[in-house]
Amino acid sequence: MKVYVNLAFLENLFKAKERTERHFYITKLLSSSQSAIEIIVDVDIEEVYKDPEKRILYRKIAQNLTLSDPTFLIACQEKSFHESGEPKLFFVDGIPLTIDEQFGCFYASTTCLEEADFLFDADEIRIDRSQRDWSSLKNVKHPCNALVVTDNYLFSDKDTYLENIKSICENLMPATLAKGFKFDITLIGYDAKNDFRSIHDQHKMLTDYFKINFSYPINLSIIRESYHDRYIFTNYYRIASGNGFALFKNKRILPGKDTTVHCKSLAHEGRLSSMNQTRLEELQKCVAINRTDRMPDKFAGDKQNRLLQ
Repeated sequence: MKVYVNLAFLENLFKAKERTERHFYITKLLSSSQSAIEIIVDVDIEEVYKDPEKRILYRKIAQNLTLSDPTFLIACQEKSFHESGEPKLFFVDGIPLTIDEQFGCFYASTTCLEEADFLFDADEIRIDRSQRDWSSLKNVKHPCNALVVTDNYLFSDKDTYLENIKSICENLMPATLAKGFKFDITLIGYDAKNDFRSIHDQHKMLTDYFKINFSYPINLSIIRESYHDRYIFTNYYRIASGNGFALFKNKRILPGKDTTVHCKSLAHEGRLSSMNQTRLEELQKCVAINRTDRMPDKFAGDKQNRLLQ
């Protein structure tokens, strides 16, 4: 994972007089050899090391410091910078950025470190009869620009109006993105016993719904391929549900479908967590599924998704 940091942020982070748990986790992420991240800075590293005071700051992150790129603060404000599916983090002070709102990319400064809370937390969400939809996923909503959902029962005939998919998207997807910047969604799953409807009708139903309910373009792909595990992948999270995501019908949970949903970020507790590796392995399975040629009744869309490059 690439982490972009400017000098102003480092100075304010390491020199802060009052240090909170947020300072601790971000410092751990940037400094620890266990983080397994690549730090890109905005200054010439050789020049920095000539200044004794700045040299002290950069030695704190030396184990993860890989590149100097003075242009990244300009480049990151362009759409093309965010077409790669690789997760990126930006810790920047002194230059207000809107890349979280425009491109679904994480950004925090030392004046709003709370924006990083979702990176270091792990949440468990209980889904039971007290709920009517997937609105509880708002608890883990965070910047993103792509989703991959795997669940064999997403398109079951029991969910005639695809209310589960719609509710999941409503509660995880951003309110806005930059004009013309597409959000990618790939849905993978197939239940041979219960899914007999046209995949292209389902694709049209969802596409029409997205056009009405979201202000930005959405690139939707549906692939009919059996996938045992039930996951939602975003740029920064893996969300797992033992009973899957096709749990509601007509605003009621189906009998016997109570479950606990486990939500974990890539940087849980201030380092790339073990979940990161399993997430990559699961996404590689999705990449292989996405690349396989299929008959027209087994896929709809153009199969483009940043997370499956």
